[in-house]
Amino acid sequence: MGAAHPVRWAAGKRDKLDELARHLELFARCRDVCLPGVPLAAPFGFCLNGDRWNTTGWKVGDQAERDEYSAKGRFPFKNRDPRDRSVYGAVTRTGDLHEIWWFGTEAGKTPTATATDPRCPAVYLADDPEVIKAIGRAASTGARWYGDDEGNAAVGFANLRRHWHGARVDLDDRISWAADDKRATLWRWAMASMHWSAGGGGSNHANAYVDQLAAVPESKRWGAFMRLAAETDGGKSRHRDDEYSALRTAQKIEGAVLACEHIPSEPWALEWLREDGLSDVQRAAVYARLVEVSGD
Repeated sequence: MGAAHPVRWAAGKRDKLDELARHLELFARCRDVCLPGVPLAAPFGFCLNGDRWNTTGWKVGDQAERDEYSAKGRFPFKNRDPRDRSVYGAVTRTGDLHEIWWFGTEAGKTPTATATDPRCPAVYLADDPEVIKAIGRAASTGARWYGDDEGNAAVGFANLRRHWHGARVDLDDRISWAADDKRATLWRWAMASMHWSAGGGGSNHANAYVDQLAAVPESKRWGAFMRLAAETDGGKSRHRDDEYSALRTAQKIEGAVLACEHIPSEPWALEWLREDGLSDVQRAAVYARLVEVSGD
């Protein structure tokens, strides 16, 4: 993803929307169960960061597959040599995170086989009650994850719901929301997306500005956070810096803005995605500054 300008980044991913649009009905079912009130365009934009495969390049990821494809000199899912230590997921590395399908659901770390670690969301959410409610069965794990579009979608939505709740817990009470408050807002979606990318560190970025953010209504809070994050270059790397986390989340939101074109049944989505308290001119200036301080 990198530190690309959010609007340009989204435009560069536009071709993925046609493939994602084939899952419109499936995504709607899963959204209605896991994230009611969130426009479908939002998870579409989130998924522009992903693809149908696995970030580590493995389908099964067990030793037999690693041996087989090392001998062939390429991964199952990318045209690189799995023996090359510089390549993410290489057999000479450990601890690289399997992130599967469009939602990048966490599926364990190498050298553990894909979607087999009982501690990873791809496994422990597979039979989550909301997954079963959405698709009528448990999702597939292990090597069977690949090709199970229904299961991957349901688990992907359940995992975003998990990050939504995680952000709520990790945020300072003054900028969080009550457990029984079911409203879906851009602020909460942005915090969930950032929690997926940066974990609790994303919430810590927001908590660092709690006095300023608590002073504005929730409908303006996402724009206020981006402005604050853009003020200075933190000088750190990637998600250790608030400006980078803000920029990556903004990219997904701009992807969602493009996705609105594919979902005419939800004409309210664009207004929801612009509930950040910024004018178009102000947002453009904030984006430009975020790119500048994120140091692409």
